[in-house]
Amino acid sequence: NIPVLNAHADTVVGIDNAKNAIRYCEQKGYKNVLIGSTTKLPFPDHSFDLIVCSDVLEHVDDQKALSEIQRVLKKDGIFLFSVPAFPHLWSRYDTLSYHLRRYRRKPFRQLLENYMTVQYLGYWNFFSYLPCLIFYNLQKLKKQETQINNLTLVPRCLNVLLYFCISLETKVFQKIRFPFGVSLVGICSKE
Repeated sequence: NIPVLNAHADTVVGIDNAKNAIRYCEQKGYKNVLIGSTTKLPFPDHSFDLIVCSDVLEHVDDQKALSEIQRVLKKDGIFLFSVPAFPHLWSRYDTLSYHLRRYRRKPFRQLLENYMTVQYLGYWNFFSYLPCLIFYNLQKLKKQETQINNLTLVPRCLNVLLYFCISLETKVFQKIRFPFGVSLVGICSKE
């Protein structure tokens, strides 16, 4: 996210609770990357016009994180986010990624509305939903003694197919609201 945001903002600040993530960013030449937690942001009140959390809230106490995000967001500031959707899609990947939860749209909207105004909340990764549902349910049937991650490179042909699906979804996304997806994405504003 940092390179994209750098092209559109005077100052971009990155935060992560993992030292290796901070080192990686520093090695890439990114400035203003700090170690910290979304549940205790190391910034004064009303510091940011925009806050982006890509797959973060599912790892932490989301109420504390949203309270902190609201605190450091300026009036009329924007909060963009993505989180994993649907508890029935819970898989070993979630466990290995230290996820605490997956979200449903309606209860998550109610939670968000305690802190900000929801401008948009919808499903994303629509085309991945059915393959994930099938794969994760088959995975649950298979007994596995050891925990292994699935963060391996996918075959090129599969990567091309996934890229095509996401590209198509991006074009359709502005015209159609998907009824389900692997992720929830949203835009909130602070009044």
